[in-house]
Parts: sequence; structure tokens; C-alpha cells
Amino acid sequence: MTSAHFQYQEYHRHERTNTRTPGMTLSSSFPAAEAVAKMRTFANKFVRVTVLLRYGCLVVHISRVKQLLLALQNSTVYLDEFDSRTITIRFKSGPRSSIVLRFSSQCAGELWNRLLSECSKWQLEDFYTLDKQIGCGASSVVTSAQSRTDDAHVAIKTIPNKGSRVDHELDIMRYIAHPNVIKAVDVLQTERFTYLVLPLMDGDLTTKVIKAGTRDENTIRAIMYQILSGLVELHESCVIHRDLKPDNIFVSIDNGVVTCKIADFGLSTRIESHELLVADGLIYGTPVYCSPEIRKRNPYGTKSDMFSAGCVMFELITGKHPFEDSGGFQIVDSPEWNAAKDKSSGRLVKRMLDINQDRRISASQALKHGWFEEKL
Repeated sequence: MTSAHFQYQEYHRHERTNTRTPGMTLSSSFPAAEAVAKMRTFANKFVRVTVLLRYGCLVVHISRVKQLLLALQNSTVYLDEFDSRTITIRFKSGPRSSIVLRFSSQCAGELWNRLLSECSKWQLEDFYTLDKQIGCGASSVVTSAQSRTDDAHVAIKTIPNKGSRVDHELDIMRYIAHPNVIKAVDVLQTERFTYLVLPLMDGDLTTKVIKAGTRDENTIRAIMYQILSGLVELHESCVIHRDLKPDNIFVSIDNGVVTCKIADFGLSTRIESHELLVADGLIYGTPVYCSPEIRKRNPYGTKSDMFSAGCVMFELITGKHPFEDSGGFQIVDSPEWNAAKDKSSGRLVKRMLDINQDRRISASQALKHGWFEEKL
């Protein structure tokens, strides 16, 4: 976390004004402990943080106060040794290395020094009660938790900052707003880790549907409609997921109704308009779900996600992956596939698994397929 995530303004005594600014005013007469409690109480309320100095009091727009506390953790807070009315907050990194707060009295400066120093000691557990590990990836761990602010049940994905694409993943999740695309409800960062706070779902498509043996066609239809709807939003926003697979599709089931959300944007990328992306020599994603053009390191576009979606739909129908290994694209014969391949659902799968991306169906075209009009 760097100071670039926040806006700071300083108003000196000769700039005082009677204009009131919305926010929570923490008077310098508050005991430090009470002020900290008030800041934490309002920690989830707003979006940005602005620190204003007025009338010798610190006026804090509680726009994501926990991020202010986080910024303080990545900083050093100290009083000026020659003037105890002045507090300097020094950041360890960022384009703006420090801010200076000047108070009207020595007492106010000393009290706010204690307050800000206390705030800088926050831990993740100050805001969330952690429960148990519910998942893990190549470099991340997911833990169920409960918010101390509103008691909401959430999933917290812990990602190390070093060597990860966490800022890129955050950027995609901020940019896309769709009911079938996962969105972070909160983000906390330290020098070493980023904590993505996500809605708590029942599990992923692999464990909750495929391995559970759910083969009901209406359920599969509802799942695929939501996956394709999410892909339409991503693709119209010029985003290629590049790692679509059952493990990266979260589901919740309530009274037989399935809700799906596409997740994990660590390998996603943006393209200009709907152009093809020139391969850079790397294979992105999980090989058995990768499209032929990605595996062959040829230029690729949004339809590469449709090949992956075809693999997902095949698994939902048959319980098996369509290909024996990551090297070939010959669909494996099985009783389940033989029973489905000539039906409307099977014909849709084959259009999604077309090895020629020019012929392959797009997400928006797939949603108009006749199979979605059928109902058993």
C-alpha cells in the first residue's frame, strides 16, 4: 500500500474556514482509545480517505478508515522533537513519502501522536474473525471469516504481494460489475500480503456440482447461462479470463437454485477493442482447459475463453473432461457423451470446442442458442 491510494490536504491556521466538510470529526479532546474505537466503528463506511487539518482538530473522512490504518502500518509516526505540535507520518514507499500534521497546541499534538501510533498497529483480525481454510491455489490461501463490523460471512483470499499480479486482479474486479463475476467487497494490504475479501459462496463448480454427480439438465442450463452471461460482460469489456475452469467458478445453492460467479483474475488480460492478442511465448491458464490457439502460441482473443467454457459444459454433462490429455483435441468417447452429442446441448458444446477460433461460437451467440429455450 502506498500513499498514492489516498488524498491528503493540509489546511494551516490562516486558511481556516467556516465551511463544514462531511465526515467524522475526531476532536483533539477525545481520549486516544475512544477515538480509535470510533474510527474502527466507522471503518467500512466510505471509499476514500482525506485528512484535513482544521481548528486544531483532525477531520477524517471515514472513507475506508481501515485503509488509513493500513497506510499507517506501512509508515512511521513521530512527533517533531523540537515542536510537539507537529506530527510527521513517513511512508516506506510511494510517490509521496510523508505528510505533516500541525496542531494548535502541544497537548493536541501529543494526544494525536498516541492515537495515530495506536492506529498503526492494526491486524486483519481487528476487522474479521477468521474461521478455517476453505481453499488454496498456487500462491494464495482462502479462509472463511466473519466481519466484526456487520457480521457478514465472507471469504478472505490471502495473496503474497511479491511475484503476484494482485494489482492487476484488483483492477479487473474494480472495472467489472456483473452478478456472475466475483467482486471484492473489501481489500486490505500490508507490505507483504493483500487480503481480498470476497462474498462467501458454498464452493466451486468442481466440488459442489461435478463431483457431486449433479447431471440435471435444467441445472446445467442455469449454470451455463450464468457463466456465459459473465463472459459476455468480460468480453464486451475487452477482458480475456485465460484460466476459466470449474475450480474458478464459485457456486451457491439455495433451495435448488444455483448462483454462479466467475472468479480468479490473476491470469486475465485486457485487449484493445476485439483484436487478437499476439502470443508472447508463454502458455497462460491450466493446460487441459486452454484453447488450441493458446497452447500453440498463436494469436488469440476472447473466444479462447469459449473453448474453456466448452470444456466446463462437457464436464457438467458427462462428469469427465473432453480430452484424454493436454496434447490432443479429440473428444473422448463415453456413454455419457454418446448420449448427449446429438442433442441440442451436445451441438452447443461442439460449437464451443471448435478448434478453429474463427468458427467457434462467441459468448453472446451461445446465449441465443436454442438449448437455452428448452425446459424439461
